[in-house]
Amino acid sequence: MATDLTIKMGKLPLIEANFDEVKAELAELLRPYDSIISDVPSAKADRAKLNRIAKALDERKKAVKAEYLEPYSAFESRVKELQGMITDASAKIDAQIKAIEGDEKEAKRKRLEAFFDASNDTITLEFADIFNERWLNKTFDELKAQDEILEAIAQAKEDERVVILGLKIVISKSQIAKLKGFLEAQNIMYEVIDL
Repeated sequence: MATDLTIKMGKLPLIEANFDEVKAELAELLRPYDSIISDVPSAKADRAKLNRIAKALDERKKAVKAEYLEPYSAFESRVKELQGMITDASAKIDAQIKAIEGDEKEAKRKRLEAFFDASNDTITLEFADIFNERWLNKTFDELKAQDEILEAIAQAKEDERVVILGLKIVISKSQIAKLKGFLEAQNIMYEVIDL
């Protein structure tokens, strides 16, 4: 495949140093510090000298590492460039997918709201009161969402009926002819008064 990265590496050179010689010198230099110190100013000077030696070794190690990794750093930079090209293209695709999915979700939400509006015969229930974000998931069946909408409407109607049953409505004699049948069908208590 043209996008398979073929890597050719030469054998890495062995890093040689006079480790044994330096180790022997350090052992000799450090031997006096195995005993208890008695001269604090002299010990402080020795400690500073040892810290300078350790720092010099660390700096030399870092210099060798940087030189040794120079070919890798150049390689890594080129690989990151290739990865960046891929990431940019992937991000463009992702943005388009999200836009399409967003449009699909909005269309589904509008269909469900229209279904609610067509089915809702309650006095108080609004679509926002029962809307569930998971209904918009691609894997959530629209018919199941409609069933949940119908269940919420039925529950709201029952709740409204319970409230209405607890009401006592006062109407005038002139209104009784218009409302009597409705009120009795709904089991709503009413009282007729003279106005």
